[in-house]
Amino acid sequence: FVGQAGARPEVYAYGFKNPWRCSVDKGDSEGVGRGRLFCGDVGNSSYEEISIISKGGNYGWPDREGHTCQNPGGCDDGHVPPIHVYSHAEGIAVIGGPVYRGCDIPSLKGKYLYADYTGKLFYLIEQQNGSWARSTICVGDNALCKASSQQSWGAARHYILGFGQDVSGEV
Repeated sequence: FVGQAGARPEVYAYGFKNPWRCSVDKGDSEGVGRGRLFCGDVGNSSYEEISIISKGGNYGWPDREGHTCQNPGGCDDGHVPPIHVYSHAEGIAVIGGPVYRGCDIPSLKGKYLYADYTGKLFYLIEQQNGSWARSTICVGDNALCKASSQQSWGAARHYILGFGQDVSGEV
């Protein structure tokens, strides 16, 4: 937006419904991923989304929700699509998290962690073609997680509101 007539200099990007929990990737030891800004964006009526935010990007709201067009007249705008979308059949409000760069859980290293308010935990991993694949994170009894495919803490009235991360990248 810098240098655009009428643009406000404090606006970095736009087109969000309700960004909830953004984080900057610290990058790996070679600097891969460093500086990427991830945000969970709580949807309206159908979808939750996760985006990597870039300066000046239009992320589609109110014309788009997830990958769907809500306003056909405004959907040919060159918006930046989210890296991941899930429907309200799977959850109700995305909780953005960090890219795990700690050492205590090697299987999560370099994966973007996020949750749904209902208590479900997930991670995204970037594929070689630039797309992102989702997997679930089991918390608790592994046999229970395998049987139900995803343990939800929400059933026990434990909701996830955010993630904490220390200076070593541990969550």
